[in-house]
Amino acid sequence: MTAARQDHPGKHVELWFQDEARIGQKGRLCHRWWTRGKRPPGLCDQRFEWTYIYGAVAPATGQSFALVLPYADKQMMNLYLAEFAKTIPDHVHVVMVLDGAGWHGKAALNVPDNITLVPLPAYSPELNPVERLWLYLKETYLSLCVFPDRAAIAVAGGPQGGAAMRCHFLSTQSVSSGSSSLDRAKRPMSRKRRSRAGCAASSARRRASSNW
Repeated sequence: MTAARQDHPGKHVELWFQDEARIGQKGRLCHRWWTRGKRPPGLCDQRFEWTYIYGAVAPATGQSFALVLPYADKQMMNLYLAEFAKTIPDHVHVVMVLDGAGWHGKAALNVPDNITLVPLPAYSPELNPVERLWLYLKETYLSLCVFPDRAAIAVAGGPQGGAAMRCHFLSTQSVSSGSSSLDRAKRPMSRKRRSRAGCAASSARRRASSNW
């Protein structure tokens, strides 16, 4: 922070933390209160497409900014930084702390002039408060859900993207990023995975019929 103030005199320096979370149609379990000895019901999607929430928060003020993007790579990170930079007031310079993911390196990014990137030490996710926000969102809004598409994740839990972060779905169909996670996810399932999916579907049908 001291170095940023020296490099940008006359600017108000704010500390932000940034991270990404992968949210998929496969979904996840969460903790909930239920009758002892009984398994609570919940929705489960058997599809395997996913997307990523890019988010940043300022712990001192509670401000946040997030985009729902289809991939986790340097191209999407550049897009996120560019959109985030547009929201920064002219008198503010942001020091953004983030982990050492391959697409976070300064050499691979076009970092806007009003942002300074500061990497976390290796293997220290506990130093990034955004990790706790992801846990809250997943436990509260993004578990046991069925998402028809990526845009549905942006409004999960309410029109403001839950209660903790303002998420915006940004169309990137015109952006080419080569082999994507979605491309890999659409490969045919193996025999073992097909068997598991079939067993899960059969179990769901039996539970549904027993409820009737």
